[in-house]
Amino acid sequence: MNGMGASRRDGFFDRLHWSGSARHLALIRIVVGLHLLQWVFRSDYLTYVDEMSAGSAPLYWSVIPASWMTASVAQTLQWIGFLACTLMIIGLCTRVVTVLTTVSFLLTNHFYYIYTGNHDDWLYFNFILLTLCCARCADAWSLDAWWRSTRSSAAGTCHNSQMYRWPVEVMMAWFCLLYVEAGIAKLFPLEHGMAWFTGGTIQSVAITRLLDSPIYWWFGRALFDYRLQWPFVLMAIVSVVVELSALIPLITSRWNAAVFAAVMALHIGIYSVGVPGFPQIALACGCLFLRPEWFGDCRPHLGSVAHDQRGPTDRLPLAA
Repeated sequence: MNGMGASRRDGFFDRLHWSGSARHLALIRIVVGLHLLQWVFRSDYLTYVDEMSAGSAPLYWSVIPASWMTASVAQTLQWIGFLACTLMIIGLCTRVVTVLTTVSFLLTNHFYYIYTGNHDDWLYFNFILLTLCCARCADAWSLDAWWRSTRSSAAGTCHNSQMYRWPVEVMMAWFCLLYVEAGIAKLFPLEHGMAWFTGGTIQSVAITRLLDSPIYWWFGRALFDYRLQWPFVLMAIVSVVVELSALIPLITSRWNAAVFAAVMALHIGIYSVGVPGFPQIALACGCLFLRPEWFGDCRPHLGSVAHDQRGPTDRLPLAA
């Protein structure tokens, strides 16, 4: 293959070897932290679960005994998570507090899941947090980076800039594969797939959640006659197409913006019929799709194909 042909390869495994941006990785740390601070560690869902679990058994078996996760333990973990997440955002003792945030998040959401079956944040952010624990996500826009710059002349030491790229790529791959898996789960087994494409599931949700939907708040009525079947058949088809299209960013980055826009539109549509929770999660994960070259500390890739031809020896100074 000639050089031009090679430069056009921009699949997932190719991008792992490209230059990355310390600022991009830092932004992901900050945005994920802000999301968890607002929607997980400051929410009162654990109080709700404690009240519900007082008179019911867990829905799922757990390695951790449900009796161990008392309300006081969950509340303690939530406060630890709140403090650790705050420090993660500002980048102070980042490695340690990111681990504490991850542990608190996994345990509190585990407690929430086994009693409710709801896993919105857990499904997305468990892997993202584990990746941040292993990544150099505090080399920019953090108190740790500032402290290093004041204490040592080695603050400008060059690091292989790939170390900022692979975490972003694997986190984005996780995000995409969640949707691909959801699309496949709607298709198989085939009898479930046929049932999904009747639109009955979406129709049932739209009807039962009508009073909770923004459509009802805005218009005081349903958007159309929910007894009609064909609009829900169309929605069912579109949802599967959008979810399966999330495989595209693993093949090429050229359509990242279009795929992410489609995912956001899907979640806004779901929210409009009364199923909240997903738009803010997808929006927080949207920073994964930003191009590292936009942050000014990553050499742009050659031409419009966005391929880094400098190879694995490319080195950049740490971003401040």
